[in-house]
Amino acid sequence: MPLYDYECLKCNTRFERMKKMNAMDEPLSEPCPECEAVGHIEQSITSAALGDPIRLGVKRPDSGWGDVLSKVKAAHPNGHWSDKKYIPSSGR
Repeated sequence: MPLYDYECLKCNTRFERMKKMNAMDEPLSEPCPECEAVGHIEQSITSAALGDPIRLGVKRPDSGWGDVLSKVKAAHPNGHWSDKKYIPSSGR
């Protein structure tokens, strides 16, 4: 199921919900998760998030990713972690 982005027009809170494509308008009648206002929710116009953008090669990991991976490797010395497996080679 894709994730959809919504925004409360009263308090400007942005949130997302995982919904079936035929139910993407349902949160419009739900109360805001922050201010609980009803009738002020608007769907943000974005594309549905259908996968991990890093694994798909659409987005590069943050600059601190190398530090995180080093800590994981140190915590799992007998593991088979490879930097190249998790960092896409494309420069998109």
